[in-house]
Amino acid sequence: MVIPKFKLIDQLLLEWGATIDQTRTLYKFSRKILAANNRSLQAHEFVVKYLQTFNNEIKENKQISDDVIEIAAEAAREAIASEEIYQCDHLFSLEAVKLLENHHRHSTLYKLLQIFAQEKLDSFQAFLSSNPSYLESVGLTAEQSLHKMRLLSLASLGAESSEIPYSLVAKTLQVSEDEVESWVIDAVSAKLIEAKMNQLKRVVNVSFCVQRIFTIAQWKQLSTKLNKWRGTVHHLLETVQQSRNTVLGIQQPQQQAQQITSQTTTTA
Repeated sequence: MVIPKFKLIDQLLLEWGATIDQTRTLYKFSRKILAANNRSLQAHEFVVKYLQTFNNEIKENKQISDDVIEIAAEAAREAIASEEIYQCDHLFSLEAVKLLENHHRHSTLYKLLQIFAQEKLDSFQAFLSSNPSYLESVGLTAEQSLHKMRLLSLASLGAESSEIPYSLVAKTLQVSEDEVESWVIDAVSAKLIEAKMNQLKRVVNVSFCVQRIFTIAQWKQLSTKLNKWRGTVHHLLETVQQSRNTVLGIQQPQQQAQQITSQTTTTA
């Protein structure tokens, strides 16, 4: 009965005139209920809401409790472990999560979160080589983490190019070329990419991919694509207009002027 009302919580808090402490208490309680009912993605959303309430305090260098740091670490672990969360960049807007970078216990976790946010499999493998027992120590499994990292690496390839050779996919994911198609299918199922496979040319044609992190570089890339699409649409509209004019017998001003000149010359 309670869970369907969670989508109204922010509106209700505003109507109630809730204090910051009351807001935090309700966010934590909501997260607990959702987690207990196997709604991990919604539970993660509420832990993010909870941590967002500390942004201003941390920016003002106010002291926060160790409990907040631990909850930030839990949020990072959740994002890494979850099979529903493939974008981690939202966590880097949280000041409490940023504190993990130089924390004496959680700096390694922060490095791992950065890898899952924007790096590829080779960086993950290098991390494992330097920290062979770390995943197990924080309740993560190597097999599950490796699977997710391969999917994320494939998404990164899709962001870099719309046509990816099988050989590059195999090299990046560190698998054989015979396994490439099954990984593409997995990435499509996870809604990380939309793609078709050209088995004759042995390339993956990507029509859409999830941006794992959005920085200035991604904005520039988006701007380039939009300008290209605008040019294509403009050219298409011109072609359609010209075809329409031809069908209706409408001549362009330049063509009309040329015909008038031609007729005048002939008459003379």
